[in-house]
Amino acid sequence: MKILANKIITDSAKKEWIISIPKEMIIDEFFAFFKVENETEEITYPAVQHKLLFEEKDNNYLITVPHELVAQNSISGTTTSWRFSGKTKDQFVSIHTDGPLQFNTFQLPKDLYDYHFEFPEAVLTLVSEPKKFSVQLNDLVLDETTAKLNFEVKADFELNELDAELVFARRVNPYLYLYFEQEQAFPITISSEEKIEYTLQLAELDTNFLVDNSNNLDALLRFKNDWHVSKKEFIQANQAKKKQIDKKVFLKEKPFTSLESYVTGSSRLSFYFRKELQKEAQLAEYRETSEGFHFRFFFKDQLEAPRLVFKQRNKKFRTSEYTLKTEFMIKKKFQSYSLDLSKEQLYPLQTYQPNEDWDAFIRSDGKPDFPLFVPNQVSLESDYHAIHGGTYLVRPQKAALSNFSFQFRSGPSASGREVKKLVIFGSVSDAAFRTEPYFNPDANSFFEVDFVQKDTSFISTMTEKYPARMTLFSSADFSEIADSDRENAERDAEKTSF
Repeated sequence: MKILANKIITDSAKKEWIISIPKEMIIDEFFAFFKVENETEEITYPAVQHKLLFEEKDNNYLITVPHELVAQNSISGTTTSWRFSGKTKDQFVSIHTDGPLQFNTFQLPKDLYDYHFEFPEAVLTLVSEPKKFSVQLNDLVLDETTAKLNFEVKADFELNELDAELVFARRVNPYLYLYFEQEQAFPITISSEEKIEYTLQLAELDTNFLVDNSNNLDALLRFKNDWHVSKKEFIQANQAKKKQIDKKVFLKEKPFTSLESYVTGSSRLSFYFRKELQKEAQLAEYRETSEGFHFRFFFKDQLEAPRLVFKQRNKKFRTSEYTLKTEFMIKKKFQSYSLDLSKEQLYPLQTYQPNEDWDAFIRSDGKPDFPLFVPNQVSLESDYHAIHGGTYLVRPQKAALSNFSFQFRSGPSASGREVKKLVIFGSVSDAAFRTEPYFNPDANSFFEVDFVQKDTSFISTMTEKYPARMTLFSSADFSEIADSDRENAERDAEKTSF
């Protein structure tokens, strides 16, 4: 059931709309409502309804829709479509039109939204739509304590008497520009109609932004009035000023932390906010002994009571977190720092889970934990070593950013069993001998795959070696063959798997 509106009256003095409906049935109440949909638009939540005042005049219902009600209750930062209904007894009836109706708009220069009527499928709809604005960066001066921004705003609304906020938003992923995981807002006082100057104290930057090695912070601006928060707009930066804007500073109030400004490919102002701990603590020497592992260290600055800390790395979505740790005191002799780790004491926590990785850090009094950097001149053996009587195997490795890490695996279950070396060939998969966090994680404890040759046959294995690389495949006839196919065929003919 539906009823038809025949007129829309705009009262600019009272800032309200009056909807006229012929009195063709008894209506007890009228409502304005909108429906809120979630991000996937699969679930429509119950309508949010607001009761409206009305009167009867000349055989019409005159329904009052105050601007204040719509402004206060519309969804901030997005378009809200309001619809209308009446209630007769226990039944709701929708308000439609018999075609578009004429209406006037309010002149609201300080409002963050425009309001107009639409008639989709003849349904009477009042649309609250955010007014547009853009932000252009004129200048950025970045030093170790402050970031001074000068930008210009072009808006469809007056800036006077509005509150503004500079927003730093951290992207979930460096390549996803519209999805943010964390935000921090800084209030801005507007002193002129278009140009805004703001000095950000870098000591106020939230250290919770320091999650990974990129931490892309986009700079955005938004406005607020008594009712609404505007949508956020990126601060645009002219590519011609890219060289002036690109700068990296180390924060005075946040040791070992840097902020680097840059212009994105889409001409937006953005920042890298990072912990700069690399190479503060370095591995000067590493070797295995019959009893354990010997470490010698180099520190850029003198450290108080340094300790070698291993932290268990756990994958968490696209990043990782550390939940368990173990510490070992480092010995100082003159200007030399060293540590000998016993194979029997290397794994004291006994918390084994398949495929564990423990990253090394240097901890000291009054300093953050420094990752242990492995320079190129220090070589690490790639073999697994048995520890705790063969219960576990451990292998040193360079982790991300060339930092030292121990990789733990379960030892062979049978006493005295050695890791078997395998060559895999034939039309088979090597998946059974690969290791992944959630599939066969301790395969390396039992098998070491030296060579994989796929797509071969028993007939081929029974033939003599043939120097295909130097003869057959050097011919111009095989110039079009794919690199992967060429490699398989060469190995198949030359019997390199043996």
